[in-house]
Amino acid sequence: MARKQAGRQSAGRRIGRILLWLLVVPLDLLLNIPIVVIVLALIVAPQVLPSFELDLRSRGLEAFGRYREAIINSERAHSFAVESFGDGSFLAAWQLHELANVLVSQGRYADAEQAYERSLPAMERVLGARSTSFATALANQAFLYYLEGRYADAEPRFKRALAISEGAFDPDKLEMADTLYYLGQMYLDQRRFSEADAILARCLDIREKALGPDDPLVARTLRVRSRLLRDEGHFEQAAPIVARAMEIAKKKWAPDAYELAIFLDSVAAQYIEESRDGDAEPLLKKSLEIRERALGANHPEVGYSISLLGPLLIRQGRYAEAEPLLKRMRNSENGWSEEEAGMAQLDDIVGSVMKYVKDNGLDGDTIIAFSTDNGTENFTWPDGGQTPFAGGKGTALEGGFRCPAIIRWPGNVPAGKVENGITNRWLKQTI
Repeated sequence: MARKQAGRQSAGRRIGRILLWLLVVPLDLLLNIPIVVIVLALIVAPQVLPSFELDLRSRGLEAFGRYREAIINSERAHSFAVESFGDGSFLAAWQLHELANVLVSQGRYADAEQAYERSLPAMERVLGARSTSFATALANQAFLYYLEGRYADAEPRFKRALAISEGAFDPDKLEMADTLYYLGQMYLDQRRFSEADAILARCLDIREKALGPDDPLVARTLRVRSRLLRDEGHFEQAAPIVARAMEIAKKKWAPDAYELAIFLDSVAAQYIEESRDGDAEPLLKKSLEIRERALGANHPEVGYSISLLGPLLIRQGRYAEAEPLLKRMRNSENGWSEEEAGMAQLDDIVGSVMKYVKDNGLDGDTIIAFSTDNGTENFTWPDGGQTPFAGGKGTALEGGFRCPAIIRWPGNVPAGKVENGITNRWLKQTI
């Protein structure tokens, strides 16, 4: 009798899970999970469902900026998949890929890179090298490399993902727009303006045709195109594009919607470059208010608004207002800012080289030189630096070319010696 009752309870739980999964499927379809995964899940729902429930929960937590909890749920989803189907299974690979996506959003790039490298071969094996779902996964890996500044690794993956999509869809199919969008941004960061312009124009055309001229994704593309024009110095051409993007954003999002903060920052950046600090300040304060309400006062993304507003206040001599804002860019909750993390990594790299040389008895015969490729970048205070010379990076003035250098050569270069002369290609000549 007890066995029959337990059997009925087990069957009831299984039926309940299947019914719940049928309710969840539409949501996962909206989140672009491949149909092959959904079909597989329906066949083996009792085993798969816990993994997918945790995956959905992870996505929801990530959307609200609760990254640590999102990672925990994503890791558990992967563990369920491994326990049920094995580490080499497609489902385990897919959940590992989803974990990598969450790790990227948290800035844990090294962990994400390992997860992508483990998951992509299994996905390619199961889905096929021409699968559009595999193309999406490949584009996600390319996006990580782009964020890491590894453009040489990112570009071929973006292009391969794009080629797969172009082979499967019409040239103006919406599915290709995201890859075009991020590839265009990468070209923009590399100052490959003509290539970025062509890619972003195509992305904008696809999104406008598929979604209409007032869709938020159209607004995002317009925002990036305005940045392209600003970087080229075409401020007058950029202004109406930013205004159009902002108009779409105001129509589509509520006054306190998080997405609106991104556009407020973009318009403010345009005003700052036009020396319109008075117009930029209220936009940045509104953006900061939205980000704080949505994510919490100490979330890393709040720092972006502060990074624009703080220097603006400094330029106006309002130090008492700027100081507490800028101090918030690093705290116990958000950890290192991007700039601080970069300096810490640089210190670790230099230290590892010095240690290797010493541990291998090479320090007495090795010239160690440390320098940079251009003068101080001083136009993004406080992220950049300071220089006593006129101009800075990107200019033809002394501040753009005069660089510091440190040399360690025991027995030849005295410790603590300072040379203040100017030389050209000193390292090449020395070697």
